Amino acid sequence: MNFLGMFDKLDDIIYKPIELITDWAHEPLKAREYQRSEQRAENELKREIERKTAEQRIASEMKMKEREQETDIEIKKETEVVRIIAEIEEGKRDQEFNRMKAVSEAISKYQKELTQLNLDAVNAIGNM
Repeated sequence: MNFLGMFDKLDDIIYKPIELITDWAHEPLKAREYQRSEQRAENELKREIERKTAEQRIASEMKMKEREQETDIEIKKETEVVRIIAEIEEGKRDQEFNRMKAVSEAISKYQKELTQLNLDAVNAIGNM
């Protein structure tokens, strides 16, 4: 057993420096791998921030367009109400004008008939 223990110690003496050299050789690779993973994480974070910013911008634009559409609809409603009221008022004025015109024509006709009756009465009295 002692003999095997000697090979074990010899193995440690030979392989430990080789292991140390290979670890030392792998250290730049490990450092580069760490830098890549950090860069990857940073890029992922940037992409996530850009995505969320874009989502918020799109949501904001949609809300703005929705508000503009609501405002346009309100303006159209108010304009339509004003137009309808104006048409109703114009219709009332037209009806009032037509009624006054009919009354005026009736009065004029009545005066002409009354004048004709007076003229006929004067002629009848003159013929007697």
